[in-house]
Amino acid sequence: MGKKRELLVFTIISHPVRVKIIELLANHGPMGFKELKNELGISTGSIYHHLSMLSDFIIQNEDKKYMLNEEGIKLYKFIKKSEYKLTNQKQDNNFVKIYNILNANILFSFLMNNIKFTILTLPFIIILYFTLFYYSNLSLRFIFIKDFSEISLFDVILNFTINWIFIYLILDFIISIFFKNKKNHIYLFLLIPFTFLPLGAYSIIFKFITQFQFQAFIRLLFVIFQAWSIVMLIKAIQTIKSENLQNSIITIFVLYFISLAYYLSF
Repeated sequence: MGKKRELLVFTIISHPVRVKIIELLANHGPMGFKELKNELGISTGSIYHHLSMLSDFIIQNEDKKYMLNEEGIKLYKFIKKSEYKLTNQKQDNNFVKIYNILNANILFSFLMNNIKFTILTLPFIIILYFTLFYYSNLSLRFIFIKDFSEISLFDVILNFTINWIFIYLILDFIISIFFKNKKNHIYLFLLIPFTFLPLGAYSIIFKFITQFQFQAFIRLLFVIFQAWSIVMLIKAIQTIKSENLQNSIITIFVLYFISLAYYLSF
C-alpha cells in the first residue's frame, strides 16, 4: 500500500466507531441499521455520520442491509494484517463535520434509511421550490437557472417537473447502461429534488441582490451555489447507487454538458 493510500485509509478510519463498523460487517455479514445501532450503542445521527464517512467501503444490498464492498474487504484485511488498533478517541475535527453536512452525505444516508419520512417531506420541499422560483422569476434548466422578467406559476411547476424527470432519466440511463448499475431507481428519483436545495437558497439571495448592478457578483454567486448542487448530486449517486467517486463524477460531467447545451439553446 502506497503512502498516499495509507494516508487516505488512516484518515477515513480515524475514529474507533468506524473501525468497529468495518469489523462488525466483516465478522457478521450484512447488518441492518437497527442491528448496527444496538451493537454500537451510539446515537442515530452519529451512526449516519460514520456510515457516510465509510461510503467508499460500504454498500447496501437489496434488503437495505449494510455490507462491505470489495474495497471494504481489502480495508478489513489491511486492518487485521497490520494489527491496526486505533487508540485515539478524539472527535472528528470541525472541518470534516462541516464538509459532510455541506456535501449531504449525512442527509442522503438518513433519507435512504427513512423512506417514509422522505416521501412525506418531498411535497413540502417541492412546494417550497415552486414558491421560491416563482417569486424570484427563475426557471430551472437542468442544473442551470435562467431568470425571466416575469414567469407564471404554471410555467414554474411544469418546468420544474420536466427538469426533475429529465435529470433522473439522464443519470439513470448513464449509470444503468455504462456502469451496469440498475439498483435503487426509485430512490434516485425521489432524492434528486433534495440536491436542488443550494439552488433554492440562491433564488432567495437572487431576489434581493438583483436590484443592485453587481452582475459579476451575481454570476460568481450562482457558480458557487451550482457547484454545491453538483457536489450533492455526486454524493447522491454515491449513496443511492453505491457508485465509486470516479463513475459518479463522470455521470455528472455528462449531465453538466447536456445542461449547458440545453441552457444555451434558449
